[in-house]
Amino acid sequence: MKKFVALGITLLWMVGISVAQEESIEKRVQEKTQKLTEQLSLDESQQGTISAVLHEMFTSKKEIEDNAELSPEDKERMKKEIKTQSHAKILEELNDDQKILFREMSEQKDRVDKRDHEEDNFQQQQEQQQQEEEI
Repeated sequence: MKKFVALGITLLWMVGISVAQEESIEKRVQEKTQKLTEQLSLDESQQGTISAVLHEMFTSKKEIEDNAELSPEDKERMKKEIKTQSHAKILEELNDDQKILFREMSEQKDRVDKRDHEEDNFQQQQEQQQQEEEI
């Protein structure tokens, strides 16, 4: 009987996590769609299509991140591929003026991400040097 109770609690916990992850993806999709709507003046049709693309992208990235069989390098490569494919789908939905703005936004975000990544690497190197000096 205790095993059934433990199994039931475990199943409820797993369902709760799954629902929370889906809510998190939905929230990210809504926020990103809203941001793009404001910045690119998307119409309702564009919002619906882009929202679906974003949902697919975030879900795929989450699945990759959760896959323990993939190396960190493979995960990064696959997530970049998904992002590239998703951006191509988004660009198909935009008019010429919106495409220019979207590309500028993407390039700016990529520069910020690259800078943040470089700063993280620098900090890790500093910490590693400190640890080596302590030894």
